[in-house]
Amino acid sequence: MVNHEKYLDRKDRKFGVIPFSSFEVDGVLLENVVQDTSVNVEKLTETKILI
Repeated sequence: MVNHEKYLDRKDRKFGVIPFSSFEVDGVLLENVVQDTSVNVEKLTETKILI
């Protein structure tokens, strides 16, 4: 299992993956994370479910 975790870490570094936990300061989720308001996620999800 250790080799698999190292492999995933290498892939994350290679592709610049940012872990979700990096958006927290002292255990509190940052409120200034930019949200994309141009995409209606609810409508998109509903459409995909119907298809």
